Amino acid sequence: MGLPPGQARPRSGNGAAGLACRRVPGMAAQRRRQHSIRMRRVRMELHRLRKEARLTCSEVARKLDASESTISRWESGQRGLKRDDLSALLAVYHAPRRLRDALLKLHGSADEPGLLDMADLTLPDTFRTWFGFEEDASEIWNYEPLLVPGLVQTFGYARAVIAGYGVPLSDEEIESRVNARIARQTLLRLPDAPALTVVLNEAALRQNVGGPDIMRGQLEHLVEAAERPSVTIRVVRLDAGAHPGLDTPFAVLHFAVLPSLVLLENKVASLYLEETAHLNAYRLAFKGILAAALDARRSVELLRDIAAGLSRGDEGARQ
Repeated sequence: MGLPPGQARPRSGNGAAGLACRRVPGMAAQRRRQHSIRMRRVRMELHRLRKEARLTCSEVARKLDASESTISRWESGQRGLKRDDLSALLAVYHAPRRLRDALLKLHGSADEPGLLDMADLTLPDTFRTWFGFEEDASEIWNYEPLLVPGLVQTFGYARAVIAGYGVPLSDEEIESRVNARIARQTLLRLPDAPALTVVLNEAALRQNVGGPDIMRGQLEHLVEAAERPSVTIRVVRLDAGAHPGLDTPFAVLHFAVLPSLVLLENKVASLYLEETAHLNAYRLAFKGILAAALDARRSVELLRDIAAGLSRGDEGARQ
């Protein structure tokens, strides 16, 4: 089972870890700007563009007449990134015009709270902002009232969900999105995998997505996932009564050093929240949902019972 929610484990690769600075006037505001969700998105894209260009930090530094550590610290957030520096990096990486303009706009609005990310529903999951943040998280909380979360979906279940999403996609596009979603799950097999706590409403387990065989396979996969030391699965029974999860699904990402993020997602947009009041509200909601849920052992027992019921139903149909 995973760590108790809220107890984040350290993860390697977090550039801001161990940074010690003398406090000076305005430093808190500067730090908030560097670690805002918009700047995190900018730094994530800079890292991706450099990798796609097959350039090392040292090679980029020589092109810009800068030090290797400067390039690394820009990507990690340890050093403030000016607009001119961003423009120079984007030129070195030959960033497409549309992406260049979008990143410069994000940089210019870095002090604004939250981020609304409009979805391009024809793109596979790897193009979505959230998945870049998952890789750096020390802990992930995910509440879903109607669907199994992507990080613990089976191939068959993911394909049924994406094909039935209501968006016209070719078979090739569907397969691309499914493969990208399943590829994300390698995150849970890493030595320093984030602690994942998934809370599902029982309705998500009884929704017959893809047919009995696929649904049974999905339930059995959840049981197997719960055996991982970094994964905890909890279920809220249908008869649990009123609780804070009746309105909407959400996810919260915690980081070893950086501020937490909340994701609210619908069919056409993803809203990322980072304000303290919003984070506190969703922390409180998640703890309230946990209080209404079965404990981990009884949750797994329920998963097995529902899967067994699907098996008996198949046997009855064959008879």
